[in-house]
Amino acid sequence: MHALICVSSMPYAAPTLQQGSLLAGLQAATVTLLTVVPSEAERPFATTTLAAARNTLAAPVAETKIRVGHAAAEILAETQDHPYDLVVVGAHVVRGFWDPLVKSVPQRVLSRAAAPLLIARGANTTINRILICTNGHDVSRPVVKAGARLARAAAAHANILHVVHNVPGMYTGLPEMPETLPGLLQSNTPIAKHLKWSSAYLHRKGVSGNLKLRSGIVADEILEETNQGSYDLVVVGIRPDQNVLTGLLVGSVTPRLVDHALCSVLVVRMKPA
Repeated sequence: MHALICVSSMPYAAPTLQQGSLLAGLQAATVTLLTVVPSEAERPFATTTLAAARNTLAAPVAETKIRVGHAAAEILAETQDHPYDLVVVGAHVVRGFWDPLVKSVPQRVLSRAAAPLLIARGANTTINRILICTNGHDVSRPVVKAGARLARAAAAHANILHVVHNVPGMYTGLPEMPETLPGLLQSNTPIAKHLKWSSAYLHRKGVSGNLKLRSGIVADEILEETNQGSYDLVVVGIRPDQNVLTGLLVGSVTPRLVDHALCSVLVVRMKPA
């Protein structure tokens, strides 16, 4: 396994290095460190940054790289030039007046990166609690598998969360979902079958965890569960066709979680339906 950890200047890179090293270590990954600077004149600064990062990182570093240009574009170019199994970026964003209209670097990278993307946040040195978010359909199986794999490696507790959107069935033309988890699991719906499969998959992998059901606006409910449950990592999916244009047109739960979750977020690209 090969992980790309993308760092900026210290101290902003500290959470990225901490969380990236943690996940890389759990998966026995080889690490490449990358920093991006806007001009060739800043290459000496980049060299110093990488040296400091290398000394800080707990995981062994196979290679360091410097690219010149825009951060998101160069990170994506690096992932296209060399296949990685995990890409790690920091959540730090300098916010300004135009921020609601401008996608952050993590959002730009996640919209096009093929590999799982970790948006690093926080200073935890272990992963004890993981929240795996599923849309209730089999396209989310890669998300469940990725979360279970990390939970097993970390000996962590992993809960699986599904959020039922609370728009009344009379407005959608669809039958209303049962309001409780037992009621949902007793139904013969694709969502019920998927949740049963997800729970069984965790059990087969030796991971302790529970199914959780919430009702409301999906992003709000995931963030609320994340905050109340004291999770160290949230695992979510992104649609296989998600890109900048579709994100602007129809919106997406995942970019909001990336910018507002209090802990690190691992984004896994879901399989096509």
